Amino acid sequence: MMERPPRLSNETNELQGLVDDGKRFLAGRVAFGARKALPGQDLSAQLVHLSIIGAEVCLLLGEHAESDRGVVSLCSDNKPHLAICGSSEASLKVELDSETGFYVLHEDGGEVDCVLITSSEERLLDHIVGHLSGSLGDLAPKTVDGAIDALVGRSLEEVEWRLILKTLRHFRGELSSAAFSLGMSIETLQSQVNTQLLRRLSAAKSSEKGQ
Repeated sequence: MMERPPRLSNETNELQGLVDDGKRFLAGRVAFGARKALPGQDLSAQLVHLSIIGAEVCLLLGEHAESDRGVVSLCSDNKPHLAICGSSEASLKVELDSETGFYVLHEDGGEVDCVLITSSEERLLDHIVGHLSGSLGDLAPKTVDGAIDALVGRSLEEVEWRLILKTLRHFRGELSSAAFSLGMSIETLQSQVNTQLLRRLSAAKSSEKGQ
């Protein structure tokens, strides 16, 4: 049996160079075990997530979110955040950690008093409403009629989108169960989710260009 000829040194060097290039590429694309997003994509994604949280807070607070006692605003600067002002004593700030994707909640609108770090939107919303309830005074649990009253003045498209999000979270993103609960096909649900997310991403990018 003929022996395999030894690999040429220049071929070995070439292969080693390819390996080194691959390692350098991965080192630049991976942080804490997760793929890094491009700066523009990361910023747009943060704006979309924060805008959804802001809409949820407005829906939960009802009339308070639009009164002079409770204001929800999205700040789309180099470090996007959601500002929630219940009163001078109960202002909150929500950010997204760029490395982990976790929500970070601050009291008094500052970066020192961090009260919560979580990946759960439901837990974040619970803390926000609980924190603001003292300053707003009358955020008692709503009856069905009260919840419907809070929806008056909002478009059917917006209400439908909020319901879709709530249903998807309830079923932990399982499309077939969510679609069955909403009384629509999986294809229709997927189409509506894709359309809404693309629309919000486009709006966030337009907002960035206008800054």
